[in-house]
Amino acid sequence: LSKRLIGAANLMAVGKNLPDGSREIFLAEDRRISYYHQDADMKLVAEAEVKNTEKILSLDTIEGSDGSLDIYVTIVRAEELSSQVWQVKGDKLVQVAEKLPYFFRSFNLAGGAKKLYAQPMGRDADFYGDIAEATRTGSNITLKDPIKMPRYGDLYSFNQFRDREGKTFAVTINPDGYLIVYDQNLKELWRSNDKFGGSELFFQKEDANARVTGNKFRSIFMNQRVQVTAKGEVLVGKNEGFWVLGDARSYKKGAVYNMVWNGSSLEEKWRTRDTQNYMPDYCFDEGRNELLILQIVQRPGIAGRGASALAIKKVE
Repeated sequence: LSKRLIGAANLMAVGKNLPDGSREIFLAEDRRISYYHQDADMKLVAEAEVKNTEKILSLDTIEGSDGSLDIYVTIVRAEELSSQVWQVKGDKLVQVAEKLPYFFRSFNLAGGAKKLYAQPMGRDADFYGDIAEATRTGSNITLKDPIKMPRYGDLYSFNQFRDREGKTFAVTINPDGYLIVYDQNLKELWRSNDKFGGSELFFQKEDANARVTGNKFRSIFMNQRVQVTAKGEVLVGKNEGFWVLGDARSYKKGAVYNMVWNGSSLEEKWRTRDTQNYMPDYCFDEGRNELLILQIVQRPGIAGRGASALAIKKVE
């Protein structure tokens, strides 16, 4: 478990393994990106801030063909996406692209190679249409090989896995928190009895039904990401101890579950012990067989930025 880290980070991304054996870790609060070297402990190297009118919704890393690491920061500003790309230059974080109208996520689709995917925001739909593989040239994003989304699927709550025979299934967490598996024709096959996911991170859009709801804005909550390993194991986070006050959500403990498809349902293989705090993000570093679990140990308030901690567990 790391020492207490200043700032209540909502998001985490893993960068490169460095020659000295440490690895790069990036954390993001609502408006700040922090760059650490993680070895026996976490050493803060650099920080960067976005504007007060902007909010960070996602933090992702992808290595370019030239060996450089791109840090994709999905940002919402005035109900529009205005995402940015940063890179590490020496001991600084430097912005290399901005005003990109996409949600970004880098992940291992069906446990394959890590790739970058993008999805636009719609006028009415919060996440619009299919997701597609994304490549960047300067500030231009090129999309190819779109992937049709199952019902309730969006860039962050979706993944795929393969069974022993090599058949591909889609898996997603629906807005009510249930895990759903779909067949090759995107027809629902199975739905969990327990709820999973759960995040306090949200963005707001004007409510088209303001007369009915009485609220000018509605909140769209991001969800825990579904990760899939090369062996086809499905990793999913679960936060509990939930209460709601207006638009605010609050969770008090979290865990990560490893599930395997047995031909008819996803069955639990293992789970981590509950954290003592809200778990905003987690990440499985398959190369090192380590599970990184981010926790908020103090929420931000008038007095300051709050605090986080990073727990690293060996998976055997």
